[in-house]
Amino acid sequence: SLIVQGTDLGGSAGGMTGTGTVQIIIEDVNDNPPTLIGESCVFSVKENIDHGEIWRIKVEDLDQKYSDNWLAVFKIKSGNEAGYFTITTDPKTNEGVVMLNKAIDYEEISSFELTVEVTNKAVFYTSVSETKHNKIIVNVKNVLEGPKFHRKIYAIPVSEDRRKFTSHTVIGTYQAISEDNRMIIKNASYFKRNDPENWLIIDEHTAEIRLNKIPDRESKFIINGKYNVEILCITKDFASETATGTITLEVEDFNDHCPRLTSTIQSLCTEDQVVYVTAEDEDADPNAAPFTFSIVPEGTKCKWMVESLNGTTAILRSKTRLWPGSYQVTINVQDQQGLACPDHQVVQVDICTCNEVKTPCRDRLPKKTSTFGPAGIALLILGFVILSIVPLLLLFCVCGRDCGGICGGVCWGDCQEDHKNNFSQISTGISNLIAYHTEGPGEDNDMLKKQTSSKQELPPFNVYVGGKPRPEPINIIFRPAESNFEGIALHEAYLKNYYMMKANHFAAEECHRGTDDFLVYDKESQESPAGSVGCCS
Repeated sequence: SLIVQGTDLGGSAGGMTGTGTVQIIIEDVNDNPPTLIGESCVFSVKENIDHGEIWRIKVEDLDQKYSDNWLAVFKIKSGNEAGYFTITTDPKTNEGVVMLNKAIDYEEISSFELTVEVTNKAVFYTSVSETKHNKIIVNVKNVLEGPKFHRKIYAIPVSEDRRKFTSHTVIGTYQAISEDNRMIIKNASYFKRNDPENWLIIDEHTAEIRLNKIPDRESKFIINGKYNVEILCITKDFASETATGTITLEVEDFNDHCPRLTSTIQSLCTEDQVVYVTAEDEDADPNAAPFTFSIVPEGTKCKWMVESLNGTTAILRSKTRLWPGSYQVTINVQDQQGLACPDHQVVQVDICTCNEVKTPCRDRLPKKTSTFGPAGIALLILGFVILSIVPLLLLFCVCGRDCGGICGGVCWGDCQEDHKNNFSQISTGISNLIAYHTEGPGEDNDMLKKQTSSKQELPPFNVYVGGKPRPEPINIIFRPAESNFEGIALHEAYLKNYYMMKANHFAAEECHRGTDDFLVYDKESQESPAGSVGCCS
């Protein structure tokens, strides 16, 4: 700041004076480069530290504070080719902050000598001729480390060929080492952490690797032909440590799968006459597509020819016009190596007349369904009701009319009495309820011949003429059996037929006399279609 005095009248004694203050501001230029405090900078860092701040570099700059002429900029010129370090600036303190980008392995490198150039954010003034390079020494401290697999991924080529598989052959050794001395760890055990298909066996003590199963390249756990197994190494020290590694099996493809058709049923319209068939193979190149398709005449209906569309699809074209129906075409499919399935593959071609939409034949076939309707349910219930009533009726129904049963039958005791004498006199008004033995076929043919000449009359057999009872009942003579045939009876159906023949014979004689309205009313035999029949009709 300057104080300036002024006097009028040329500065004579009688003149008046006045004073003023003048401030002169000097603008700063970047004419002072920053310098490190101390001739050299040395610091240390532990190995295996991943990242973070490890040191601060102090600098001094005489230019205006907090201006661009004062703010320092750090640049590593050499010694950091691996990119372990970066240096940034703290704008409040103007210190250089050394940052670690990745872990350092003491066994690989124990120290760094960095050449650091320090400049300002602003460009140096012309008076500054050159910048100064500073040396920074970084020492790496060794720490006690656990086991480590020298190769994080150990690749082993194997084949899925059964002929090359042996379960006792060692295919590799995957041992861990000590990171301190690079020697194989002796006091450690090895285990599998992840082996989804259980293909490998690793020796717990020696880390020798053997195959437990034949590898299959088509396994869902193989990605790009590689199968990964995680291995653990655990030290047996008091404070055990663990290392993790990966064994990668590079499975070589073997031609162990034949190409097969993706679909064996095809629908075809009559006007098309062309079928597309596609095959697939689980093997990889060169044991897969392109495929070769051929027709097998045996088992093929009609004549067909094959045209190749691409490596996996062929066109089947009929040589003759095909009418609606089902046709079978037997096909042989081979891969690049000529491998085909042992059993020929058959394609069923359904041909039909298509509509405008060309709906597939099978979608238009009527669907067969069956339902149990109300009428069927009613009949089923009725049948059960009848079956439940019949046993009750049989309990109450007996053979005659005297006891007034539900069926107009005799009392059960009377019937039992009749059973004792098989061919005894039958009481008046009682029908035949006879206990008899069941004869086999043909055993009753000559039964009538064995009867005696004694006669017994049965109750009158009523015949109806013109809907009215005939005045004279028909008497039928019955001859009882000899004593040596006691307990043997004719079949009830035979007796009934016999009585009916007698009645019909009598009615026929009346019919010859001109009585055409003579009708015999009788309970019909099984499967009779009518209730009564005219004698002369």
